[in-house]
Amino acid sequence: MAEVPWLLVAILTLLAVLAVAAVIFRRKDNSPPDYYSFFIMGIVWLAVGLPLAIFSSSYALLLMGIIFTIVGLGHRDEWKKNRKKWEKLKPEERKTWILVLALLGFIVLLAFIAFVVFRWNLVLF
Repeated sequence: MAEVPWLLVAILTLLAVLAVAAVIFRRKDNSPPDYYSFFIMGIVWLAVGLPLAIFSSSYALLLMGIIFTIVGLGHRDEWKKNRKKWEKLKPEERKTWILVLALLGFIVLLAFIAFVVFRWNLVLF
């Protein structure tokens, strides 16, 4: 049971690092929000949150999914106005996105490795 606090500390530290990165890379041009992304994020969170709500009585993702879906649908007329395509991104924006996606992929890989190690008790120390 001693691993749980360290795991929580690691997750909170990772979230803090991502929050700092979000503040640093905050958009400087004050472009309006991309409501299509809100809608897509809401649909994904609904799909993940519904089984969680049914089987584990955890309603957080389901409620956030509903909220994001409603916000996205409420601004449906602005979907195409705020979309940015990869081809239209500036080179520094592309590098930032590549860095963020690589970091997120690395975090997912570490989480998967941690899951496998602790699921099958492969801890070597």
